[in-house]
Amino acid sequence: TGPGMAEEDQSLLAVVLDANPEAWTRREGAAWSTVVDHLCSFANAFLLLRPDNRLAFVACHPSGSYFLYPTPDTGKDEIGETPNRLYTVREALTDKLINMLEAHSGCTRQDTMLSSALSLALCYINRVSRESPGIRPRILCCIASPDVSAQYIAVMNCIFAAQKNGIPVDSCMIGKDSGFLQQASHLTGGIYLKPDIAGLLQYLQTTFLVDQHTRALMKLPLLSSVDYRASCFCHKKKIDSGFVCSVCLSIYCRFSPVCNTCGTKFPLPSAAKRPAVAISKS
Repeated sequence: TGPGMAEEDQSLLAVVLDANPEAWTRREGAAWSTVVDHLCSFANAFLLLRPDNRLAFVACHPSGSYFLYPTPDTGKDEIGETPNRLYTVREALTDKLINMLEAHSGCTRQDTMLSSALSLALCYINRVSRESPGIRPRILCCIASPDVSAQYIAVMNCIFAAQKNGIPVDSCMIGKDSGFLQQASHLTGGIYLKPDIAGLLQYLQTTFLVDQHTRALMKLPLLSSVDYRASCFCHKKKIDSGFVCSVCLSIYCRFSPVCNTCGTKFPLPSAAKRPAVAISKS
């Protein structure tokens, strides 16, 4: 830590990057190589703010989630060696992305494993927070894939874990809005933004670069509305109204006499006991 720098001002930024090739090919004008290049420049700017800032990159791919930086090959994130560090981050990020895409080129799944990447980022933040108790962690999600209803429970568990531990989740959406990330940013005190891809680097540096304390002094974009619709546990689809288990709070789009999550049995509604149409005897 340099002179005049408080120990508690040290920051940890975990970037969750969408590495689903199918999602980026559907985004007109959103070249994935350009996005990665802008993220590298943004990461370098973050490291230049303080020599002891910590950085991590996690890729979410249909086949799973993977650490891009730091890795066992690069070793522990070196603090203080700024020139070498900037070069190492860019080199490790591009090399790991190329190797990951080549290794999983035969993957036929289309769903991006966002929940897995968020879990990996939270685990890394927890480990670094134990090593440096005064560090201020946050997560930045750069996502182009649509929400996957089947991941609703896992994603919400990650959101609640981040909220409980005071970890803001920022969201940079490339394409359609994400109900999951809207809730994540709103509940954790992060920023949700759909930037113009042509000026992505400018949006990243002016919106997501500063920490929580500096953001209080700035006028930043606010969410006008948040999609709080839940996904049912039976079909993994978003619903406006449904049935909730009074024991475990599982949500179902249709009445179920037995909760599939906790096994609680419920009495049939009075309407369900009678046939909808009376059958006359002949």
